[in-house]
Amino acid sequence: MSGQLSENEARFEFRYQNAAESLYKVHASTHADMSWDVYFSFASAGGSPILLQNPHGVWAAYSCGATLYWRLEAVYTGGILTGIQGPTTVQC
Repeated sequence: MSGQLSENEARFEFRYQNAAESLYKVHASTHADMSWDVYFSFASAGGSPILLQNPHGVWAAYSCGATLYWRLEAVYTGGILTGIQGPTTVQC
């Protein structure tokens, strides 16, 4: 899984494929262990890539220079698919 975070777009790519799965969610946090300050369902889509336009409009913690962590969930078939990813800095 990879994530590219910019001022205007958050983009998450992954390789997991399951014909029975139709919804993937990215949960994001400002903390490396994702123990708190977690934005559940920060971004979602039916497959890769997951794109979110204007991410700062969704979550105030998403700002230039912020360091974020995330993980991927396959909602209907797999549960949490990845360990915690990151850190990644929002590029502006």
